[in-house]
Amino acid sequence: MNWTLWNRSLDEDQRWADARRLLTDDALPVADRIAGLLILLYVQKITTIVQLTTDHVTLEPDRVLLSLGSRPITLPAPLDALLGGNSVDVSRRTGCRT
Repeated sequence: MNWTLWNRSLDEDQRWADARRLLTDDALPVADRIAGLLILLYVQKITTIVQLTTDHVTLEPDRVLLSLGSRPITLPAPLDALLGGNSVDVSRRTGCRT
């Protein structure tokens, strides 16, 4: 994935292709996949993403919630499994607070 292109607008087809790759490519680091998906799908800034901690993730029996603002959002599958199974790893990344 060419991360130098993030500052340019992506056409819709390319954006969805990148999202599919981030959802399925196990060769990419999980934290990078989650960050990329938050950028592509939820238009989050890097400065916001690096401040996310496990306190922003709520794991419930039937859903995963992520607090990006005043109200948590329910993450759709398969993003819920990606984040729900790895929320501790994400918070331990360099630059992230716990």
